[in-house]
Amino acid sequence: MNNILDYLAWRGDLPLGNQFPLNDLDCLALARFSYLPLNKLPLNDHETVASINGKTHNLPDEDFRRQDRKLLELMAEGDRFSQVEVTDYVKTNVPEEEKQFGAVTLHLSPRDMAISFCGTDSTVYGWKEDFNMSFEEEVPAQASAKEYALRVMEKYPEKKVRLIGHSKGGNLAVFVFYTLPEELQKRVIYVKNFDGPGFHNDFLDRCATPSLLNRIFTFLPQDSVFGRILERREAFRVISSEETGVEQHDVYHWNLTPAGFVEADALSDYSNIIDTVISKVLYQNTREDRKRYIDGIYEFVQATSAETTAEFRKGFPNNIPTILHTINTMPEEERKLINQITLEFGSAFAETTAKTQGEKLSQFLQDSASKLLP
Repeated sequence: MNNILDYLAWRGDLPLGNQFPLNDLDCLALARFSYLPLNKLPLNDHETVASINGKTHNLPDEDFRRQDRKLLELMAEGDRFSQVEVTDYVKTNVPEEEKQFGAVTLHLSPRDMAISFCGTDSTVYGWKEDFNMSFEEEVPAQASAKEYALRVMEKYPEKKVRLIGHSKGGNLAVFVFYTLPEELQKRVIYVKNFDGPGFHNDFLDRCATPSLLNRIFTFLPQDSVFGRILERREAFRVISSEETGVEQHDVYHWNLTPAGFVEADALSDYSNIIDTVISKVLYQNTREDRKRYIDGIYEFVQATSAETTAEFRKGFPNNIPTILHTINTMPEEERKLINQITLEFGSAFAETTAKTQGEKLSQFLQDSASKLLP
């Protein structure tokens, strides 16, 4: 199937405007733009997509994630995005605060702009911040996202705003929209959230008013995992993907045509099982216990000295003794909690999978019988 790179090759020559307005696929490209290694470039106050592409030619491929280099090249080559002005780039990673944040503003016309929030990068503390959402009402990246939006909206008061993000970036876009002052919420055209996590119900009870929900557009791949974490109130669309499982989180695997995303009928059994398991385990443990569990897991990840998730996976076999030593030196109460919740995940997964398969088998037998019996 075709992906976002194919779309940019097909439609990149169509200039933005009333005849060819910004669409969902354009927003996906803009969401991915914030992942680019702009922190490695000497940026001026007013760059364009084309000028940024020209400055990246000397960057090694390893500075780019996934197929981001090709994405930038295609955006820079076509009339649709090449002259879009790029300003206010920020990347703030603070390991000791377990904070990973990035954002950039793209000026689509004299009347409107898009703020693209970066999703989780490859740092282990960036992933830790994501998991902290399970017990914290506001993580540092969310606070930074709101501060960023307030500053940029004050800087360009004449412009309407589109809030866009993928993964954690999608969560940040929605969080900002929910928490902006009412007069600034009115300037937001819409929010586009691509497989970003949700929020705690008490937060949604306060913030997710009906008048806001109809301007939030969420897209989840069939096997969504990250987008099913915590709760959401807005409707969502399910997108077909050529991959399976957690690999569907990569937007370069999302299927589309020149007219838009290829939609699936529903979320998969895999996604629903993971959602049920996470929800069951989260809500049968207190926020304090969730914090202790996640902090405990992070402690032995840190003990390996891995700075990125890739380093942790690659070095895992050799680091098993270090991990076991770290676990064994934890206070007994912490070890018991980690074991307890880990077993709860395993038990909930087995139970939910068996129930789902049993229900599908029962339905299959009922359907077969109805076809055979007169």
